This record gives sequence, structure tokens and C-alpha cells, in this order.
Amino acid sequence: MSLSSNALTTLAKLQQYLDYGDTGDTGTASLWEDFIEDASDRVRSYLGYDPFGDTESDELYDGNGMTRLPIRKRPITALSGIKLDDTSIDVSTFEIRDWYIDGLTYRFIEGNSNYKVSYTHGYGDTLGAIPYAIQLAALKLAALDVLESGKKGYLGISSVTSSGGGSKTYVDKDADKVLEKIEVYRRETW
Repeated sequence: MSLSSNALTTLAKLQQYLDYGDTGDTGTASLWEDFIEDASDRVRSYLGYDPFGDTESDELYDGNGMTRLPIRKRPITALSGIKLDDTSIDVSTFEIRDWYIDGLTYRFIEGNSNYKVSYTHGYGDTLGAIPYAIQLAALKLAALDVLESGKKGYLGISSVTSSGGGSKTYVDKDADKVLEKIEVYRRETW
């Protein structure tokens, strides 16, 4: 097995993080890749979107009477359409921000599901484009799964004492705490 193109970390990074070196056999590598895929799915689920990006068509929004309309998935990279009650509005009159559409002088008329927005979002199509905090969350979640499976490895920070001895300090043993660290990237919910 090999990792999917939307995995949020790599097998090499997981091995390095756990101070494990080579997994040794294809069965272990395959299992660790499964942990990476699962961790990536959990991060995407927590965020409410795929950080690599996607295109949304006619996503419903409530007008809020303001000049800004918060969008659920981020960052917005292109705006292809806005409709008010199925009537198209010229998208060139709006500016795209990270997580909202700025109407500048246009006010989004208050109403329930009265706007349909079509847009593209995401950080890019390579792992390097994804914010490191998101990658690290997937890495730590996968490491927790490895440790729970009973495979050798260490989750933590290496240090050397003044007497020259080494030690390991365990950190982030709780998946919820790992995910809390990427709260700022989570989709807007309302």
C-alpha cells in the first residue's frame, strides 16, 4: 500500500517523530500508513473541510445584513458565483478574504438560505502548502495510534541530562488536545 495523495503527513516523518527508523517490514509500514490515512481523515473531519482544497457549488448561506459573508471552508481562493434567491450577482464587485467574502459596499440582505455561493478553497495541492500545524496534528494522531497498537517508538521530545544521559518526554497523549491546537483552522459553524 502507499499513501493517498491527500495524506496529511508521510511515513518517513512518522518514523522520525517516533524515533523508530525503518519500520523493517512491509506489514508494519502498511499498518502505519493506515494510521496516517485515519489520522488525516480525523483532521479533515475536525476541520470540516479538506485543507488540500475543493470546489463548492451553490452552497447555501444566510444573509446577515453585513458587508461580510463568512464562508465555511477556507481559505477561499476563487469566487465563481453568488446568487441572491437564484438571481446572479456580479462577483467582480466582491473581494475574497481568507474566510469571508467582502461586499465592500454591498450588504448581504438578511434571510434564511437566501444566498448560494460557488467557490474554490484550500491551501494547495501539495503537502508543503498545508499549514504545518495541520500536518503536525495528523502526525501526532498517527503516532498515538502506533503507540496504542503496541509498536515500539517514542512520542515526545529528546533531551540530554547534564550527566549525559538521554531521556524522552511524552507530550500530547490526548487526541482531543492535539486537535484543539488546530482550532484556528476549523471551518466556521453557525
